[in-house]
Amino acid sequence: LNDFYADHLKIYQKRPIYWLFDSGKKNGFKALVYMHRWDANTIATIRTRYVAKMQETGVMQGYPDGTFSPHGSITRAEFAKMLVSICGFETENTATSFGDAKSGEWYCRYIGIAADKGIVKGIGDNMFGVGQIISRQDMAVMILRVMNSKNINVNVSDNKFADDVDI
Repeated sequence: LNDFYADHLKIYQKRPIYWLFDSGKKNGFKALVYMHRWDANTIATIRTRYVAKMQETGVMQGYPDGTFSPHGSITRAEFAKMLVSICGFETENTATSFGDAKSGEWYCRYIGIAADKGIVKGIGDNMFGVGQIISRQDMAVMILRVMNSKNINVNVSDNKFADDVDI
């Protein structure tokens, strides 16, 4: 990423179309953003409209030790929290009966809401897979269930991906 960006700056010197954002010291966050049309306010707009909004609304909060880990994998519990938070789902029933969801843990409320709304079903044997890394397939299924719950018509096709065997 760093080499690509350095080469890009040599070519486009004063008007780059890619911008590299990073968190600095610990290389915790890096994002390469394509911005063909931009002005002096574009960077501030990205920060205030998207990143800060996700932090303010609690969709993404990082970890108790103060790290954010954007390059890390997302667990099934973390993704359930993101979906519930983004959609603003609320319910009276926030309890969960999944055997691996320990009562009182941060994720229980979100998994309970997602289960109550039919967004999550677990991985079998009354287990949710709390600490398991979520697959793209499971993400897609959960997102589709959210869209269906909000009566958003989705045209699902039989797309093939180069890495189908890895999904």
